[in-house]
Amino acid sequence: MRKLAGTQSLPTSGDYDLVRKGAYPGQEYKVELLQSGGINCEVLGTSVHVIVHGGSGLDNGKWHQIQCVSNSAGVQLLIDGAVAGSSAKVAGSISNTSPVEIGAHPGVTGTRAGSTRSRSPLADSQRLHVEVMH
Repeated sequence: MRKLAGTQSLPTSGDYDLVRKGAYPGQEYKVELLQSGGINCEVLGTSVHVIVHGGSGLDNGKWHQIQCVSNSAGVQLLIDGAVAGSSAKVAGSISNTSPVEIGAHPGVTGTRAGSTRSRSPLADSQRLHVEVMH
């Protein structure tokens, strides 16, 4: 999947689920913008749950190309064409009937591993362009 995002502000609580398909604890993939200005690439497939972190300062008002790639070599996060993080863990396949969601996770809050996390919708100062590659 390839995603271009531009933002001038960061989430003030929780994170922004930029693109996701599925929901924890089921099979899912998602790309999140964090309060730190970095990105999470998260894949929970049939084999294992993989989270790759990378990037910083992405709230600079510029467009950024973000790629979250999961394949037989593992999971890789690329930001502006450079590897920002990777894992050799192979997540496996993802099969669910959930729609691809862009800009927010349904509902305001959710829990995972005992902590409450906000799923904030994108603010007006943020822009998102998504292209899906096969």
